[in-house]
Amino acid sequence: MKYISATKGAGIAFVVFSFAYIYTPIDIIELPGTEVILTISTFLFAIISGFFISRLSTRFDNIRSLVAQEDALLLCIYKTSQFFGIAFSKKIASLIDRYYIEAYDAPLSPDVYLRNAPIYLSMWDEIRKLKKQKSDALLETYMGQLQDLEISRNTSSVVARENMGFGHWTILIILVFIILISLSILRTEELTSTMISILFSSSLILILLIMRDLQNLMLGGKQIVEESGQEVLAFVGKKQYYNKYLVKQGISSIPKGINEYRLGLHKPGAEKKEIIIVKTKKK
Repeated sequence: MKYISATKGAGIAFVVFSFAYIYTPIDIIELPGTEVILTISTFLFAIISGFFISRLSTRFDNIRSLVAQEDALLLCIYKTSQFFGIAFSKKIASLIDRYYIEAYDAPLSPDVYLRNAPIYLSMWDEIRKLKKQKSDALLETYMGQLQDLEISRNTSSVVARENMGFGHWTILIILVFIILISLSILRTEELTSTMISILFSSSLILILLIMRDLQNLMLGGKQIVEESGQEVLAFVGKKQYYNKYLVKQGISSIPKGINEYRLGLHKPGAEKKEIIIVKTKKK
């Protein structure tokens, strides 16, 4: 199923509510105290959703900063590895490549930390395999970058697990349902009343979808700082990588203007990787 962004979802909701409110008879249900129910449920929804949007926005900003820092550290690690020789830097480039492939195969999973842990530890192991050690200052720089990378990875993993639970979503959905029923009961035959009901109902769906996008780190329908990591792959001499299934689902997107890139044909999370090189036709 293709991932639908908040704006597209709200647009679909607007069309659905337009048909529902226009073609549904007025006053098919009468419920005393509907105004009070609408006021209370709207107030509760505003308080609860506002709290979680604030929390999820902070989480999104923190993870975005951590991912950007992680990308910068990986590039620095590669550039530092070049001081240890061509053979060593090629090994580090291959590890960085594997690191990003694992990350891009599971962009919405908080388990990326565990999936990439063996690759990260291999970066430490490679330095011990060197027969001729470089200066202590150079080794200290390299190991310091690896330490900073682990701090960023660990912090990002912890923050990413701060999601809304099933109970939180259930409460919000129930409140939205109550508000929608109340709007249906209170609306009149006037066009203004119908339009307000449609816009208000669509706005509720938009808020829920924005919260979902923030939780999935997909605000604006785009994966969080995806191209930042793709640029690092280019710097280390590797082609940009995208997964076929995630592209189809709309979770990942291939920018226009790329002449050549790698496409993963395997399902995300598969141990055996099947990757091909795709060349686009020049116009």
